[in-house]
Amino acid sequence: MIATIRISATIRGLIVDAVAAVLPNEGCGVLGVLNGAVTSVYPIPNIDAAPDRYTMDPATLVRALRGAEQSGEPIGAIYHSHPGGPAYPSIADRATDVERDWVHVIVDLGGIVPTLRAFRLTETSVFPVEIAGGHRLGDI
Repeated sequence: MIATIRISATIRGLIVDAVAAVLPNEGCGVLGVLNGAVTSVYPIPNIDAAPDRYTMDPATLVRALRGAEQSGEPIGAIYHSHPGGPAYPSIADRATDVERDWVHVIVDLGGIVPTLRAFRLTETSVFPVEIAGGHRLGDI
């Protein structure tokens, strides 16, 4: 089980920009991960278009999975936002994609500075994953 994921300041900025662009709704997407570091961001439309839940557009998700595979940067994480915070998995989050062995990155947009937190999820448990590189948008 992964204990740490590396997210650079540049990648954090891309994630925050993607979820901020769809406010007031939750934004979502997947992340290419190579050797424990996030290397690419694939925003996926939220077909729920809601501020409290998300469902990734299936066609866009399939294209992202194929693109990541072709680029040699496999998908290893999923991200979504909580527009009003907090950056902690909801009950609905825990029921989403629990069969995948991906890290879940949640972006809290409810504060002055966006905050990211990462987790491993099962239907019944939440396991924190450290983000190397910082949790806030301006961290180096």
